[in-house]
Formats: sequence, C-alpha cells, structure tokens
Amino acid sequence: VPAYFGTPFYIVLEPGYNLISLPVSPSSSYTAESLAQLINDQGGTCTSVVAYQGGTYLTHPLGSTENVFPISVGVGYFVRVSSASTLTVSGYAISRSTAQLSLETGYTLIGLPLIANPAYNSESATVEINGQPGGSVTQLIRYESGAFYTHPAGSTEEVFTLELGRGYFIRSNSGSTWTLSQ
Repeated sequence: VPAYFGTPFYIVLEPGYNLISLPVSPSSSYTAESLAQLINDQGGTCTSVVAYQGGTYLTHPLGSTENVFPISVGVGYFVRVSSASTLTVSGYAISRSTAQLSLETGYTLIGLPLIANPAYNSESATVEINGQPGGSVTQLIRYESGAFYTHPAGSTEEVFTLELGRGYFIRSNSGSTWTLSQ
C-alpha cells in the first residue's frame, strides 16, 4: 500500500491559465468538474479545466457537461482562474517502481508523479528519456505567467527544474514510455 501523505501539497495558481498536475494520487478520483469545484471550494475562482489529448485541446467550462474528463496522475492540465489562489491536494505517494509516463508522437502534456531525488531539470529529463527504449524527445516546454519556455534537447537553452505539481509539454518524434529513475 503506498504511503499516504498527510502533509498537503500546495499549488499556487496565478490569474489566467496555469499548467498543473496532481502531485499525489488522491484518495478519491477527480474529473475536470470536481477539480474546478475543489479549487473554488478552497477560495479560488476556476472557470475551466483544459486537457491536451491526441493533439487536441479539450475544454471543460465549470458547471457544464462538456468534456468532463478524468484527472490522472502523471498528466498535465491547464486550469484557468480569475484571481490568485492556492490549490491544496493530499493523497497517496506514487510507487517509484510504477512511475512511468506514456509519451506520444508529437506533444504530450505530463506532470511528475513523484518527488525526484535529485530533481530533474529539463536537460536531465530529456537525456533520461532519450536513453530509454524508443525515447526521441526533441523539446521539453514549461508554461508560466502566460509564456512558454522551450528547452531543446541537448542544449543549454532554457534549462529549468521540473517541479511536482506543475505540468510540462514534451515533444517526441515517436511514442515511448518514460520510466522515472530519480
């Protein structure tokens, strides 16, 4: 049985779009609607949750029946809020032995499913992925404060630390599985 984290994780949300991921497996599952409601129940002002699947953005407006997709650990999502707030999440730690992320050809929106030790940065993550069977990452992208920051694999440009609770785009030439080792 995975360890339950009684200490909550805090995800700071800025006005506008925020690219987040679940830092733990919650004790009860979330959908786009229940995640938006959780943010608002905690004093936030979430108006929509957006997933990126198969090259398409799926938007769930708060209170609608449109695109009520499940929220999964290891996947990144955009949440749109009107004002600054903090999302508090607690749940179960992901086992390091099962920490794998499926990467599609093209762009995949991911989030780290566990605390890496040492922490991954954009270059160490691309090196690890590309060293595994089928790995063909060309870019790792962070979204922050309305701007995208692109790290081309093998470069020193835009090297940033990957953080638990944040989402990232990974661009790959082919599908593969990233088994996290750190």
